[in-house]
Amino acid sequence: MIIRNSYLHCGTQVPSGNGGCVDANSANVYNLLVANNTIIPDHPSYYRDGIVGHEFTARANHISRSNDGIGIFNRPGGSTKANLLVEGNFIHDLTHWKKIPHTATARTTTASRSRAARTSPSEATPSWDRGICRRR
Repeated sequence: MIIRNSYLHCGTQVPSGNGGCVDANSANVYNLLVANNTIIPDHPSYYRDGIVGHEFTARANHISRSNDGIGIFNRPGGSTKANLLVEGNFIHDLTHWKKIPHTATARTTTASRSRAARTSPSEATPSWDRGICRRR
C-alpha cells in the first residue's frame, strides 16, 4: 500500500486508545510506503501520534501537532524486529501535555485507596506559541 502526496487531518474524534494518523500496528501490515505527506491533526489528542507501527517506510513527510512524530513497534506475535526505514521527515512542534488524560492518580484523604483523576480531552487542549506547545 502507498500513501503519497496527501494532507492527513487525522480524524475529528478523540481516539479511544493509542494509535496514529497512519496506524500500521496490525499484524497484516507489510511493505507500507508513506511518502511526501503532510500529517497534522486538526484535533490533537493525547492518544494520537503521526505514524505508528512496523513494516513501513516513512519518507519526506511533514509531521507536526501529534504526540510523537513516528512510533516504531514490532509486529504483534511476530519477530522482535520492526523492519522499517525512516528518512528525510520534517517532524516539529509536537504536542506536549502537562496532564495525561485519564491516567493521573491522586490519593484520597480519608482512605489509603487511590482513585483516577479524570481529565476530559477539552480540559487538556494544547496551544502553540512561537513553535513551542504550551498548555493554557
